Amino acid sequence: MQFTVKASGNGLTYQWQYRQPGSKIWKSTILPGSRSDTLTVLASSLRNGYQFRCVLNDALGNRVTTDAATLAFAKTPAITQQPESLALCAGETAQFTVTATGGGLSYQWQYAKAGSSDWMDSTMPGADTDTLSVEATAARNGEQYRCVITNAAGSVVSDPATLQVLAITLQPKDFTGPAGSSVSFKVDAVGENLSYQWQYSDNNGAKWTNGASRTDVYNTKLTASRNGRLVRCIVTDEYGDSVISDAASMRISSLAITEQPEDYIGAANSTAEFTVAATGDGLSYQWQFSDNGGGKWSRSSVTAPVYSARLTAAKNGRLVRCIVTDQYGTSVTSKSAKMILSNLAITGQPQDYTGALNSTAAFMVIAEGEGLTYQWQISDTGGAKWSKSTATSAVYSAKLTAAKDGRLVRCIVTDQNGYCIYFFLKYFIRN
Repeated sequence: MQFTVKASGNGLTYQWQYRQPGSKIWKSTILPGSRSDTLTVLASSLRNGYQFRCVLNDALGNRVTTDAATLAFAKTPAITQQPESLALCAGETAQFTVTATGGGLSYQWQYAKAGSSDWMDSTMPGADTDTLSVEATAARNGEQYRCVITNAAGSVVSDPATLQVLAITLQPKDFTGPAGSSVSFKVDAVGENLSYQWQYSDNNGAKWTNGASRTDVYNTKLTASRNGRLVRCIVTDEYGDSVISDAASMRISSLAITEQPEDYIGAANSTAEFTVAATGDGLSYQWQFSDNGGGKWSRSSVTAPVYSARLTAAKNGRLVRCIVTDQYGTSVTSKSAKMILSNLAITGQPQDYTGALNSTAAFMVIAEGEGLTYQWQISDTGGAKWSKSTATSAVYSAKLTAAKDGRLVRCIVTDQNGYCIYFFLKYFIRN
């Protein structure tokens, strides 16, 4: 320990003095530096409370004496007021305060996560003072805080204080669905010994009425009278603090698909077109396609009710579907429709027949394709009405009678997929 005096004058001399605690007598000291401007004193508990001063003389015999300085040993800090646990709502600011005695005190607040015994230094506002400020958040619920107080004599650690936070961690979500749907709203919260009170409003929040539900879940049926109803939950902890959830709505959606897209079968480079029709409010459309049988769907660039694409070999077997969404975010997905490339082709057309009465008229169609089947039809009304005949091969034969004069015949050719259909028209004409 060193005591230093600074003075101005000519020919200055110094003499340090000391006196013991409780004494009025000053004595000259012979400690190192006792005749200089700096006195060095070995710090010892035996000198605790000693006072030191310096008598200065100049060359003219003038004398001046300094004020006395006391040698005092620091005492280990002692906490006189422990920080207290707090219960707050999310968004409020918690302040933990500690009071201690002792000289030269420094402070370091620490925190431990809920359920943990690992303490870490805090960097929050006031972490190096006697008062720590903490913003109450759901993530800090159950955290503990303590203060390490230090001076030259040692350190002391305060008791831990717990922060209990009342906060909603999961808000109820809007629901849109068909009339008669079962609706479930849920709220999650943190806090101590929570209670719940659900409320509803049928006038857009102008007035709220307590419902019967007093759990974290609100169940109801979506009826016409409840269309547009708002619901919310008041969560209260054991300290009487309350928080109110966001309001969630329930709405009846008229969203429905009224026309599904149908499979398309065509020749290479033909244009495949798929259409979806739906009812609902503020509809939007998003078409998707799959080239692996529906195992994976990719979003297309088409956002209209009609999807068109050129049918190529690479797209043969492609599935398409449409997701229709209304203005409330409710979505329905159409059935999937397939693009099929057909190699069915007519290489020989049937020819008109003109012959004598009771002669045999024969018609033949030649087609290429896989697994072809044939179905001939006849019409005696100029094509206004068609009847299925018994002929199911590539050749149709009939005796030309007066009743059959002018008859039309046609053949429907179908491949093994059952998708491709071609029509041919020919005549019976009597000679």
